[in-house]
Amino acid sequence: MAGYQALQARLTHWSGTIGEFSEALDREKVPYFGFSKVACVEFCGYRYLLEYVQLKRTSPEPDYFVKGQAFHETVASLYRDLAQGRTADTDSLLARLGQTLPGRIEVENAIQLAAQNAYKGFEVVAVEEPFVLSLGQSLPPCVGVIDLILRRVKTWVIVDHKTGKRFNEADELQLVLYREYVRRQYKAIRCLTFVDQYRWVPNLDRIRKPAFQRTPVRLAQSAWPQTTKRLALAHSRIREIEMTQEAWGRGECYLCPHKSSCPKASVGYSSCWY
Repeated sequence: MAGYQALQARLTHWSGTIGEFSEALDREKVPYFGFSKVACVEFCGYRYLLEYVQLKRTSPEPDYFVKGQAFHETVASLYRDLAQGRTADTDSLLARLGQTLPGRIEVENAIQLAAQNAYKGFEVVAVEEPFVLSLGQSLPPCVGVIDLILRRVKTWVIVDHKTGKRFNEADELQLVLYREYVRRQYKAIRCLTFVDQYRWVPNLDRIRKPAFQRTPVRLAQSAWPQTTKRLALAHSRIREIEMTQEAWGRGECYLCPHKSSCPKASVGYSSCWY
């Protein structure tokens, strides 16, 4: 609990982004959980060693990360405008994008779809809400940010925005963590979770399949204990990597941003270190 309280106090006074907050914790070797950390160690132990132990990040940042960040920031502005009672102005939103943004037209198209499919009839409770969630005494706290929290009477809606070349199946872990935070923070009983996915396309008039997909994700009542078990396993793997300073590659290097510089990428290990 002491670790949770310390992180909560620190986040309360933090003036930067949640990404910068997490990076500061990584540099200082402060124990914490985050969806990205869990996904990373589950994907490849060696990738975790590179990113979170040796602190080697890809430079320059991949285009998909830059585009996704620009999209999230702009859609956040959209919902902040809606929260203030202002009508969504697509031209104004697009004007906030940097001129040198890679794949700008794809981001513009995704933002137009976000404006067209904005949630209506809901109170905007929070946009890009950072949080620290206690996971009990046996696990470090979780740090994250929720894209969008809405409410209609006694029903709460949690929305996660995703962008990419294709639609992917949602990982429930992230949404379960978000739901648990909303339940504790807002005393919410009925919580619905959605994943809004935006596919990068250069021309909305020439697509054969949708570029936007809204998916309700039904979380089971047993989702929280299952999630804590998954986090405990990830925590065990993380501790072993940090203790031994070693890890095996998983072999799916074509999906990894470190594939051009990782010393094990050319080997393509097919078995996981754990």
